[in-house]
Amino acid sequence: PTKVGDFVNEVYSNVLGRTPDQPGYEYWTDELTNNENITPANFILSIIGGAKFPSNPTPQTDIDQAYLATKADLGVYYSVIKGLSDIQMATDVMDLYDGTQFGLTDAIDTVDYAYAQALDPETGQFIIGLVGVLDDPFAIA
Repeated sequence: PTKVGDFVNEVYSNVLGRTPDQPGYEYWTDELTNNENITPANFILSIIGGAKFPSNPTPQTDIDQAYLATKADLGVYYSVIKGLSDIQMATDVMDLYDGTQFGLTDAIDTVDYAYAQALDPETGQFIIGLVGVLDDPFAIA
């Protein structure tokens, strides 16, 4: 793959947790190479928007939407519910989620461990949880 192709693959992996389908790969590498109006930033927004609001929904659309929603829930759990702010830890947590239940459980457990460590009175971190703003997306009802 070209440098642009590598970028397309990386965005799909980071945003949707998968490799692009061949038509999507070809379309976006062509757009990024030949269309001066398609910048890396609006390409990323287009991938997110296409997954959330597809013009032609497919079975993959449902999978992509669930993946994005769970990633958003992990972000809420980490930053809003638990009040953690370490960027490297947040990146590590997001990297643990691979679209599987095991990956989700591993990510949640890692957040819970980081939170427990942050609460330590001697070696803890400054945390700010926002109470009453959003419900815990992983709370058992």
